[in-house]
Amino acid sequence: QAYQDAIDRADTIHGDLHRLMAVYGQIIDLYDSQNLPDEELEVSKIYQRYALILGDTMSYIRNIELSAKAYILKGDTVKMLDVLNTARGLYLKHGHEKEAVALFGPIINNNIKKGEYSTAKRLLEVYESQSGLFDSEGNICAGREVFYYIRGSYYLGIQEFSLAEADFSKLLEDR
Repeated sequence: QAYQDAIDRADTIHGDLHRLMAVYGQIIDLYDSQNLPDEELEVSKIYQRYALILGDTMSYIRNIELSAKAYILKGDTVKMLDVLNTARGLYLKHGHEKEAVALFGPIINNNIKKGEYSTAKRLLEVYESQSGLFDSEGNICAGREVFYYIRGSYYLGIQEFSLAEADFSKLLEDR
């Protein structure tokens, strides 16, 4: 109710769109934490509209990217991949190559699940070299450790068992 009250009080006539966008962003987070993907997607459309009106391209693209999580929750892999590819294209269009490459994780995972190991290998190489998410020792940044599961699954699929075990062990170390 507090969010609705904030929306009702925001003065869109006098340019309080930043505040509205921020409130809608918080509502998206709330729906995400409550596992309400349909509601999250509905509010995301409103957020994206305000981001476009304000000329906030990065917030617009980032919100598209984040909406992929709602499709994962809904079990709609096709739509999730479509949303990620849309965000990736927009990042590239606006010159944000690292952000575009950073979206490869779920795409790589999907290639592995489909047995498309040559595509997965190529994307893994690009992800590791161009995403900017790895330190000088080849470790992924905190919060993205699921990468070790993805790469471990790739190694398992191509029967490189010792490499798969090493990546799966990293998942245990990070806990």
